[in-house]
Amino acid sequence: MSNNIFFELNSYHDEVLYGLVGELGGEGDCVIVNPNLTQSDLIEDLKSTYDVRLSKSFLHVLSILIKNRRSSKNAIFNTLETPKALFYYVCCFFLGYNLSFVSHNFDTFLDFGGTVKLKKKIFRNIFGNFIIKSSYKIYVLSPGVKAWLLNDEYISRGCLVGKLELLSCKNLLNFIADGLDFERKEQNYYVVVGSVDYSKRNYESIIDFVKGKSVKVRILGDINRLNGIEFIEEVRALGIEDKFVFHDGRLSYKDMLTQAFYSKGILMSTNRGEYGKVKVSASEVFSLGLNIECVEV
Repeated sequence: MSNNIFFELNSYHDEVLYGLVGELGGEGDCVIVNPNLTQSDLIEDLKSTYDVRLSKSFLHVLSILIKNRRSSKNAIFNTLETPKALFYYVCCFFLGYNLSFVSHNFDTFLDFGGTVKLKKKIFRNIFGNFIIKSSYKIYVLSPGVKAWLLNDEYISRGCLVGKLELLSCKNLLNFIADGLDFERKEQNYYVVVGSVDYSKRNYESIIDFVKGKSVKVRILGDINRLNGIEFIEEVRALGIEDKFVFHDGRLSYKDMLTQAFYSKGILMSTNRGEYGKVKVSASEVFSLGLNIECVEV
């Protein structure tokens, strides 16, 4: 009998969904995902244990919620920072589900004084307090985010007391365990998680990191996407192209996680800002899930 219904309505964050379902789910639980996630090997693996459904239409999802409300007690959202997810959250609220969610960007729900886009500010002002107050549990993805939030003034107001839980995503290691050689020594390389994206990561710091060192850095993403070609041209001009390993095409999660596991560590190359406080990066999720070092550069 299904006790939980999990949601991921975006076409990303499937590594967090996998960790979420593995940590909180039980056999036969319902997992509702964006149809674009069917190409993910993580989602394919979930199908062997859970009842994975596609969010084809509103009526389709609503029928699942109505049908399962007698047997399922909990509705757990991986990503709640979008109007579509919010809509289903409200539906679950009126259908009597216990509501929980994973927070990737906590400033979507509470004002911490930082600058946010207008769309996020409107979302927060209208729905933020309702979401926080109506939730049973709120899961965060790094010890640093949890510690920062617990030291914030909002805790003294009581709105987060007893709700914050750390999601470890430890079953990411289980996903690749069968193919691992645990006696194999770590290799002489570091990894950067994701395709090259100048808007999210500080690649100048990565370049500075490899200069003068006998190590390589593997970029775990499709080099043809976003700023990948520009980055190749930049490191080629600097004469350090041999310090990097690039991938032509999409990597499976099994490949990404395995390369990360054997590495010396995952490079955390964000301009920290709100990261580590109200936001978390994929680097931290991989580091926590695989129990390997996250190196700030």
